[in-house]
This record gives sequence, structure tokens and C-alpha cells, in this order.
Amino acid sequence: MRHLIIFFLFLASKNLIGADYNIDTLTIESKILSETRTILVFTPDRIISSDSVSIIYMIDGQFSKYRFEEIINHGNNQIIGIGILNTDRRPDLLPINQADRFNSFIENELIP
Repeated sequence: MRHLIIFFLFLASKNLIGADYNIDTLTIESKILSETRTILVFTPDRIISSDSVSIIYMIDGQFSKYRFEEIINHGNNQIIGIGILNTDRRPDLLPINQADRFNSFIENELIP
């Protein structure tokens, strides 16, 4: 029983470590893709507006929360994460489909 309690305390502490950031949800009406895209923006609490920060863009945005937590839990708190949710993965990522349009969306409509 004691080991079980210690295990649950460990799990609770892991969840608290990953809670040092905010998640904002944005929608972008893409003219290039002719559809609405949902974007998740992960901003660590410790970032100061005068700090120079890196930005990481993550495809398969529905899984980006886990990936972003791994990044900041390994000591990189000066990074903003952008998760791009997929509507249909195949056209976004396969060159024979519309991957060029998806790349153009990222370059011209998503990156400031």
C-alpha cells in the first residue's frame, strides 16, 4: 500500500511540473488552404516580454501538448510552442497531395 501511495504522489508531481505554461487556442481562416485551422499556442509562465525566445512549430497539433511538456521539462523554458491541428493529414504532409500548400500556409499565414 505504501508503494502505491508513493507512486500516486510521483504521478501528481509530474503533472504539476508540466503545468507551468498557458495554452491559447486560435483559429486562422487560411486563404491558401481554403479552410479554418486551429492553432494551439503554448507559452511558459516564466517568459518576460523583453526576453528573446525561440518558437517551435509542431505538426499533428493534437499531440503537441505532450511534446511541448517534454521540451520544457528538460529545462528549455524560453521557448514558445505552436501546435498546428490537422484536418486531414494526407494532404498536409504527402508531397503528391497538397504539401506545398501546407508549407506555404505555415510560411505566409502562420509565421509572423
